[in-house]
Amino acid sequence: MIRNRRIAEMLRVLIHFVPFGIHLDLRALCGDDKRLYASMRRIVQEADPETGVVTRDNSVEVFRHLDRMLSDQIAYHKLSTERYSRLVKHLERWSRIIFYVGFGVIILRAFLQFLMSIPSFPLPDLPLANGLSPKGFISSFANMAALLMPAWYGYFATKLSLCNFRFNRDNHRQMVQMLEEERQNITGLRDSIDDIPAEALQAVGENIADIMLVKDMSMWSQQYRNTHIDHL
Repeated sequence: MIRNRRIAEMLRVLIHFVPFGIHLDLRALCGDDKRLYASMRRIVQEADPETGVVTRDNSVEVFRHLDRMLSDQIAYHKLSTERYSRLVKHLERWSRIIFYVGFGVIILRAFLQFLMSIPSFPLPDLPLANGLSPKGFISSFANMAALLMPAWYGYFATKLSLCNFRFNRDNHRQMVQMLEEERQNITGLRDSIDDIPAEALQAVGENIADIMLVKDMSMWSQQYRNTHIDHL
């Protein structure tokens, strides 16, 4: 699943550059994944190895296209950041609640144990009709509650770590910052230079692809490759 997702992500990014003549370094973008590099190289060559040529005449269209692409990408990362932030906030709130409740239950258990050890404690120790004594039942229930609460706290903490909610929130937030900086750089370059050389467009394309495919895609693919969740 991760490899197929990486191929889809590579194609989604390359289609914004190759038709305009911006041919990126696939080997650098694929990293040490030789299978991914071979697949992407074959797809690009079969599509049209000579598609598009960067010229000064179409540079305005290229910048307009890149600005729209970055705007859409930033909007996606902002929406994802808000979604994961809500999940993290919800799970962290429940983790804190369960932690303090569990701590209180442990203190209450110790207090009850101390009270029931007093001979004059007004709770009969005689067995009821079902064979259970009130003291034994309260003691057993307090022991189970004291064990249950930390386990429940561990459930929420495990969700936060194994499901990578914090990682996804922080990663999307970081991508928003990097892409907004890149969009400002592109806007400044477009406004300051009337005749933009092809080399500048190539450099811009490489920077954007590096952010989206190396700093983002490689990061989350490595994170999920090392994560295994059977059931939560």
